Amino acid sequence: MPVRSEAHLLRRSLPSCYAVDPDEVILCLDDPPHEETLSEAKRISARLGYASKTRILPVARNDQYRFHQAWVRRRGFREAKHDRILTVDVDLVIRRNVLKAVSLVGKDDIGLVSCMTLHSVRGPIALWRAIGHRLANLFIPPAFTGLYALWRPFWLNTENEGIKDLADPRAVSVKGDPGLVGEDAYLFNCMRLRHRCVHLPDVGGRSLRDDFNDGPEVQFEIGRYYATKSDSLGLVLIRSLGLARFHYLRGYVYHMTHKMANSSQTPKTKNHSEPIPQGKTREFWSRAVPMTFDDQPKTYDEKRRFRYELQDYMHEVFRFDSFADKRVLEMGSGAGIDSAEFLRNGAKVVSMDFSLMSTRSTKSLFREAGLDGDVVMADARFLPFRDEKFDVAYSFGVIHHIPAVSAVLDEVKRTLRHDGLFMGMVYNKDSLLYAYSIIYLHGIREELLAQGTSELEIASRFSERFTGNAYTKAYTRDEITKLLRAHFRSVSLEPKYNVIDTVGKRKVKFQLEKLQNELGWHLIFKASK
Repeated sequence: MPVRSEAHLLRRSLPSCYAVDPDEVILCLDDPPHEETLSEAKRISARLGYASKTRILPVARNDQYRFHQAWVRRRGFREAKHDRILTVDVDLVIRRNVLKAVSLVGKDDIGLVSCMTLHSVRGPIALWRAIGHRLANLFIPPAFTGLYALWRPFWLNTENEGIKDLADPRAVSVKGDPGLVGEDAYLFNCMRLRHRCVHLPDVGGRSLRDDFNDGPEVQFEIGRYYATKSDSLGLVLIRSLGLARFHYLRGYVYHMTHKMANSSQTPKTKNHSEPIPQGKTREFWSRAVPMTFDDQPKTYDEKRRFRYELQDYMHEVFRFDSFADKRVLEMGSGAGIDSAEFLRNGAKVVSMDFSLMSTRSTKSLFREAGLDGDVVMADARFLPFRDEKFDVAYSFGVIHHIPAVSAVLDEVKRTLRHDGLFMGMVYNKDSLLYAYSIIYLHGIREELLAQGTSELEIASRFSERFTGNAYTKAYTRDEITKLLRAHFRSVSLEPKYNVIDTVGKRKVKFQLEKLQNELGWHLIFKASK
C-alpha cells in the first residue's frame, strides 16, 4: 500500500486490509515519512495485533523515475516476501472477496486479476455515473482498476523500462497529452501482451475519494485518446452520455477538428500494444535456446569457455572489453553468455529476448556469475525503450531469423544515441557451409530442390541444431550492406568462422590458405548511426 501524508485515509483503509488476514502488509511511505501517518500506521497495526506482520518501508525519490508513485509501488513489489501480491491504494476500503483475485494469479498463465471498486455517490450526476457503470458491466467486461493482485514473476518478466519515463498524470505539466496512462494501467498493458489478465465483476472495494477520471480535464484527455484510437463518434457519444462524462465528447471533437497527430501510448516511449510473435517461431526458440546446454548441464565457466573456444574470433572482433560504462542492448540474448561478457568488462547491459525461457536462462546465468544486468522480455520489432538510450546495440545470429528485419533496424536506429554502434552477426550466403551443408546435402542430395522446396525453406529448416525453425535468411555481402546502409551512415563487414556441417557432425572447422575467412559461415557487421 503506497501512502503519503494521508493519515485520515489510513484510519479507514488499513483495518480493512488486516480484516482479510494477510501474511504480510507493506506500507510504502515517502522518505522521510510523514510523522502523523507513521504514528497512525504503528498505532493501528498494534491495536489490531498485526504489528509483527506489518513492515513500514520508507521510499526515497529515485531520479530514474519521473513518476514517484510508480517507483514507490514497484519498490514494494520487490520487497514483498511472497510472489502473490495484492496492491491497495490508501483510499480503498477492501472487502474479503479480494482473496479470490489473490488465489487466481500464478495459475493458468494468469499474471494479474483486478476487482471492481465503487466510488461514493453524492448528487444526481454521481448516481447517473454509478448506474451507467453497472449497466455497462452487464454487456462488457469490467474495466481495469487500481485494486488488483499480481504474480510477481510475470511482472518481472513483462514490465519494461518505459515505466521510468511515465509522467504523473495528475501533474499540470503533462496535461494535453492524450496518451497519458497511469502507472498501474501501464503495468497492465505490459502484462497482457504475454500473460492472461482477468477482471472480476466482484466489488472488491470502496473508494474514499471521488473518481479521478471524473475530472473535466481528465475526461477531455480521455476523449482525445478515443480519437487517437479512431473510435467512432457514436461510440464516444454513448460513453459520454452513459457515464455522464460529457467532456469525453469535447475532447474527441477538439482532437478531430484540429487534426492533431496521434501520440504514443506513453510519453517518450513507443506504443507497446503490438503482439509479440507467436506460433512456430516462438515455440522453436523456446525449446532450442542457444548455449543453454539443457541436455548437457554446464557451469557458467564451462559455457563461457565452450562458446569462445568454438567461436574463437569473437573477442578480437567484438572487443567486449572496450565498452566499459557504455549502455549496451543485446537483442536475442539466448542463454546470456555475451551479455555476461559485456558486464564482466564494465558495460551497463540490458539483455533482451522474446522467449520466456531465454530470459529465465539469462537471469540464472547472471546470478551464477555474480553479475548485475537488466533482463527484459520484448520483441525486437517494438523495442520498449526511449529514443537514444543506448551507446551500442548487439545482435548475434538473430536478425536473420526475423522476416520484418527493416522494422527491427528502424527500432535499433531510434534507440541508439548519435554515433551509436550496431554490431552483430548474420549467416553468410556466400559461405561453404551454405553451399555444401545446406544446398548440396539437403537441397540436392535429398532432392528437396527438385521437389519444389525453396532455398529459403531449406535454410530455415536445417540452419540450426534442431529442425523446425520457421525462418532463416542467409545474406550475401551486397544484401546486408544495402539493408544496413538504408538505416545507418557507415557499414563494415567481415566473414568469419570457417566451418561446415557434415552428415555426422556439426561445425567442423577447416582452413583455407588463400581465401582465409572469405567462405566463413558468420558475416560480422558493424554499422554506425
